[in-house]
Amino acid sequence: ELELHRPYVDDITFEKNGKTFKRVPYTVDVWFESGAMPYAQWHYLGENSTPEAKANFEANFPADYICEAIDQTRGWFYSLHALSTLMTYGGDENTPAGPLAHMHENISSFKHVICLGHILDEKGEKMSKSKGNIVEPEAVLNKQGADALRWYLYSAAPPGNSRRFSENLVDETLRDFFLTLWNTYSFFVLYANLDKPDLTQDVPIADRPDIDRWLMARLHLLVKDVTEGLEQYDPTPVCRMIRDFTVDELSNWYVRRNRRRFWKSESDTDKLSAYKTLHEALVTITKLIAPMTPFISDHLYQNLVLSLDSSQPESVHLAQWPSYDEAVIDQDLLRDMNALIRVVELGRGARATSGMKVRQPLPEVLVRVRSTEELEGLKPLEEQIKEELNVKTVTYLDVTADFVDYTVRPNLPLIGKRVGKNIPELKKRLAEIDSKLVAGNIRDGKNTDIELGGETMSFEPEAFLLDALSPDGYSASEQEGYLAALNTTLTPELIQEGLVRDVVRFVQDARKNAGLEVSDHIQLGLSSEGELATAIEAYKDFILKEVLADAISTDAAASGYSEQVSVNEMDLVIGIDKVT
Repeated sequence: ELELHRPYVDDITFEKNGKTFKRVPYTVDVWFESGAMPYAQWHYLGENSTPEAKANFEANFPADYICEAIDQTRGWFYSLHALSTLMTYGGDENTPAGPLAHMHENISSFKHVICLGHILDEKGEKMSKSKGNIVEPEAVLNKQGADALRWYLYSAAPPGNSRRFSENLVDETLRDFFLTLWNTYSFFVLYANLDKPDLTQDVPIADRPDIDRWLMARLHLLVKDVTEGLEQYDPTPVCRMIRDFTVDELSNWYVRRNRRRFWKSESDTDKLSAYKTLHEALVTITKLIAPMTPFISDHLYQNLVLSLDSSQPESVHLAQWPSYDEAVIDQDLLRDMNALIRVVELGRGARATSGMKVRQPLPEVLVRVRSTEELEGLKPLEEQIKEELNVKTVTYLDVTADFVDYTVRPNLPLIGKRVGKNIPELKKRLAEIDSKLVAGNIRDGKNTDIELGGETMSFEPEAFLLDALSPDGYSASEQEGYLAALNTTLTPELIQEGLVRDVVRFVQDARKNAGLEVSDHIQLGLSSEGELATAIEAYKDFILKEVLADAISTDAAASGYSEQVSVNEMDLVIGIDKVT
């Protein structure tokens, strides 16, 4: 007989509750013993088990979730599962039911399990001291902060995947998400401190402008999607959704589109609506990111919420989770604004391709969307298209119109493996096929059939990439059925207006260089000659409004602050005096 004996523990005894206990001289595998954790923590099933212990155990078993690294699959995860199964079914034919059989069948100790993948270096290699590629957490915590580190780990890849890690990757997260969020928050605080809007005053969402109602619809939809994602223990798409909303929709679209509403001097209902909408969005984002970024979220909460209402919970981590209202999620408005954003993105791409400066007005943009509903919903938003693309008119094409020709390319990352050795033949077929037929299929969401290697293969719309070939005098961009084509023909009047817009930009830069606040009014001097002087005179009122100038003179040198710039190779002297 093999005797299990550990002399160094054999003689250890201790007393508890008037009884003397002696330590056993052997142990079972520690990972197997870890499987008893759900029962041992409540002292259930032991010799001192009580009805209270049983009640506590049954109220908390099984656990909602368990989270450990992938190597615990054969360790803790297994031992928990094995032990709970054993105690459900019993040990042998003489004990077919165990002490847990009264609760459930096929019982598990946990409802959800998250197996964490390994952390690799920046190149995707395993970290090793011998390789010298280990990243010390303290260095990242001291430089980028705990919140940036946490957010990167949540958002970089699903928990079960291995993920690359380095200071540089965390730094990208810091710049991309956190700085954008902070800049948006700072924008709100800057103007709210100047205007001191009464944010306790109600402005019903239904009474707000379309763009405010759109942001509220997107915000409530975000709360719905984030809540559902976190309830499914799926943090990666949740973090990406919050990032996309904050960076693309809140900062790059809503705030940029509505700056003038915060700048204007009148404190009317429209201005209050803008403040209310932006404040509600920032507070909601603060609550949504709190589980992932506990520090910055609480900092924002203290100023956005507690500074306005001291009766609110003292921390974001004690506040109620945001709720959403299905009635606010206006699907038609979301559809129409999505079409607007898609058209604007394509228009910007077309302008970049043409080489035309953003500040140079253009005569026209031709627009095509994917459905009649989108077309009708887009027309009331026409002024926003004009402003965003800096064009004078918008012309709407029929949803089936083919304004451009196309070059069709295979989307190899998507279909490369499927096509395999037939890729050269596919490229040849695409060069011969009617490109407008493929474009029409993509626009209508239909598959395109192509014969390859003696058989017909059916390709979904996403299998192809289209390059629009613009007619003379136009620069066009097309994607997934949406089209924006800019007329690039310039008249003398348009050229003159383009010059003035450059002048405004240089004056705004000069204001900053002179150390002025955004709300300061100025006396402006602009000294120039020839075509530039003529343009300034023609657009004097426009310049006054854009730069908060009370008057314009042609004697810039007499100003307290002056600087010289070049506008399209023409000299311009800018003079600024603050109005006191």
